[in-house]
Amino acid sequence: RAKLTTKVRNPLAGLLFCQCGRAMSLRTYTSHSSAPRLLCDNQVYCKTTSCLYQEIIDRVRETLEQCIADFEIRIKSDDKSSQQLHENLIKRLKLKMEELNKKEISQWEKYSEENMPKEIFDKLNEKVLKEKDEIQQALCKAYESMPEPIDYEEQLLRFKNALDALDDPEISAEKKNKLLKACIERIDYKREKAVRIKSKQERYYDKEQKKTRYKSPLKTGGNWTNPPIELDIALAVKMNS
Repeated sequence: RAKLTTKVRNPLAGLLFCQCGRAMSLRTYTSHSSAPRLLCDNQVYCKTTSCLYQEIIDRVRETLEQCIADFEIRIKSDDKSSQQLHENLIKRLKLKMEELNKKEISQWEKYSEENMPKEIFDKLNEKVLKEKDEIQQALCKAYESMPEPIDYEEQLLRFKNALDALDDPEISAEKKNKLLKACIERIDYKREKAVRIKSKQERYYDKEQKKTRYKSPLKTGGNWTNPPIELDIALAVKMNS
């Protein structure tokens, strides 16, 4: 988290959250053999297994690349179908409303000029008013559900800038963080607790001694399990279906 006395050193600051709800922080180590890791600030209690920083960055990179490919397809196909369907629907409803208005005026003229019986006029007029009310409600719903126009070219540029920045060591973590936040709203991280698997002693027959012997595994105490990482990446952009 950015503070007055410190700078952002984690490109995922304010974006990556553990399954327990707490933010995840970047940890670096003085040993050259230890790669940077991301772990929950509440790991002592939630027991969520940490992961390599590069593992999450690789997954974020894949997401950015997938979005870029999708934007390029939508731009190439001039994807405006959803908005166009709504516009056509509104046009049809408006034309229908105009027809009903003309019909209502015509009925009033016949009633006043041609001495149309009142009971017949009332029925006809009631039907027209009911149809007009239905059309008006449909128009309101169409306007409310009208999808906002999306500038896919602007979004494409935004995601490309974020992707390029990830691979550029000359760009600061703070700059990368801002570019990522323009594309991604939140990343939820889930990983089960790693457990140590005890290795059993290997049984073999010693021909020279003519007896069964047991050999301990090379790594005493066994190995740690490697539970899979689950990420839920919420984008900070809108996309029409």
